[in-house]
Amino acid sequence: MPTRSQLFLSLACCLAVLATAAHAQFSYIEVDSTARVEASAIDSQTFESFLEEDERTRSSVGSLDGMIAASTGANGGVATADAEYDLQAETESIKFIAELSSQAFLGNALTVNATSSAGITAVISTLGQTDVALSGAFILDQPLPTGFAGPAIVDIRCQLLGASASQPNLFVNIQYDLSSFTPGSGNEIRFIDTATLFPDGEYSLVLSASLITGIQPGVGAATAELSGRFVARLDYRDLDGDGLFDTWEEDGIDFEIDGTPELDLPGEGATVDRKDLFVEIDRQQGGFVTQQILDRIVSSFDNAPVPNPGGADGILLHMDLDESDLPDRDYEQNYVTGQGNVRLQIRDQREMFFGTSAQRASPIAEALVKAKSLVYRYGVVGGTQTYIIPERPPCEATESRPTFPTTIRPGGMAELPGDDFIITLRNASSRPEDLARTIMHELGHNLGLRHGGGDNVNFKPNYFSVMNYMHALKRPAWGARWNNQLTLDYSRSTLPELNEASLSEPAGIGSGCPCTQGRLFAFANRDPINPRGDNAIWIGRADPQRPVDYDIDGMESSTGVVLDLNQINPKTCERIETHVGHNDWDNLYYKVRGVRNFDFLAVATGESTLDPEVGEISDELNDLIDALPVFYLDDATPCPADITMDGNLNFFDVAQFIALYNAQDPAADLVTPFGAWNFFDIAEYIALFNAGCP
Repeated sequence: MPTRSQLFLSLACCLAVLATAAHAQFSYIEVDSTARVEASAIDSQTFESFLEEDERTRSSVGSLDGMIAASTGANGGVATADAEYDLQAETESIKFIAELSSQAFLGNALTVNATSSAGITAVISTLGQTDVALSGAFILDQPLPTGFAGPAIVDIRCQLLGASASQPNLFVNIQYDLSSFTPGSGNEIRFIDTATLFPDGEYSLVLSASLITGIQPGVGAATAELSGRFVARLDYRDLDGDGLFDTWEEDGIDFEIDGTPELDLPGEGATVDRKDLFVEIDRQQGGFVTQQILDRIVSSFDNAPVPNPGGADGILLHMDLDESDLPDRDYEQNYVTGQGNVRLQIRDQREMFFGTSAQRASPIAEALVKAKSLVYRYGVVGGTQTYIIPERPPCEATESRPTFPTTIRPGGMAELPGDDFIITLRNASSRPEDLARTIMHELGHNLGLRHGGGDNVNFKPNYFSVMNYMHALKRPAWGARWNNQLTLDYSRSTLPELNEASLSEPAGIGSGCPCTQGRLFAFANRDPINPRGDNAIWIGRADPQRPVDYDIDGMESSTGVVLDLNQINPKTCERIETHVGHNDWDNLYYKVRGVRNFDFLAVATGESTLDPEVGEISDELNDLIDALPVFYLDDATPCPADITMDGNLNFFDVAQFIALYNAQDPAADLVTPFGAWNFFDIAEYIALFNAGCP
């Protein structure tokens, strides 16, 4: 999607007249606009009526008004109507504002109606795929007068119509037709929706509103007067490419276009020239999450290598910790019996609790929550997940072997891509670092990332990301040095491919990226190459241009080594493949709208991150991995105090620890309770330093 939408637009009265723009940015060269008012009085016996019009067109942006009066000539029955509107074009949007009013006075035994209406039609085409949003409101100024017997009718139509060679039946995405609206306590109608325009078709955006005042026979002398305002805005520009329109980030989502946003995004810190992401986090009663944990993730996004039009790198992640005492819920699904549906359970959870309690109780809750769903992702922490799935028997068995059920309990699950995730990590209160990485992992799925970055291949040695199970949780069996070097980060570089059918030890993992300096990586080494016997984990240094002893023979000169590097999960079969690197930060999917989202917004096809064979990161899988023997290559022998990982303990290690401590980096948070950097962390490091290296 281009960051500056390329739209061609012309406006005409009712029937569109196409006009091309002078240049690619949103513009037009003429506007034809019409206001129409009419009033009629109907004698129920003789059916006489009066109709006049005031209709004008202009070829420039401006305003138009009209007035008409009619009377029955009997018993003083009279009706009047007024309509005027403004059409305003800005660099990022077009606004349509119509002021409508009508009045009817009845003497006796007559029906009197007054109608005011206004409308425009825009013909739009685009040079590239472009997202648009249409939002607005109809506001009735006052409730019905006392004794008014007839219905007040407001008819609002907002339609996006078109035809395309690629999707000929699409483009009726935005349509509202509300009639028989009786004003009172809920005298405001708000709407918002989005659509995607493609460059192979023309689209007609039709906006119209009409207001009818009526008095029925037999009421006696009565007066009915209604006035209302219909406003709409078509937004299309997204300067920083974060999926949020510039007007939303500058003005908030302001349905009434009166300067007071119903959803105040700039008040929440949104910016036009730096990418923003919004996430609402709810917590169940048994869940554990603190704002301090969320702030760690916010800091990671803030320091991301993501360029912006304003010059400053990084992403502004807004994580709102909302409700903290939702009822505990266990998500359960049995793939063997077909009982339970976690997707529906997550959808129910969202429908009940997405949005703040004040937003859900608002008189305009439906539109307000809909607007928030186009901006915010939603995460729930707490509860448990349980899946009964058919498990494959050992790889050595025959293809005709039967399957048998097994139970997995994932620590989280998310839509991919999408806007919803749940965190069900057990014992989270004693694992704050793991919880932070798990939340960032599931959020990464919402942003389009898979367990291998761009694919589902897990445990890649050349993929340093919390999306990789290898880097997602602490591994007690892998030692303090491995755990201390874990970072709360997505992959920052696309490392070279690793062909398991022909590995080169001198080339190592091929990293030329400074992002791997001081990092460790793990790989599997299994019979017949592994001289120790069964499947094992080997840990080596990932510094740029560092060779690796893949065949564990004490040398680093072999080429053509065949080894299943990521055969870390003992329950999967061995497979020789090529591991492709991935730069996560360069490939995030920012848009909240436009994906299926477990059927919340049925526009495109989505998926869950539950792998029927492995499952999302689970306790069962962690236990299997942690039970494997772990060995460090000679130059990676664990030495927790060697922060610089150069094999020497000196001033530079102390200086690096102090820097990490001052930055409240998890690597310097050495003792429980985690999340509190204090004297005890310093004392622990001093003890490790004094103990020296093995």
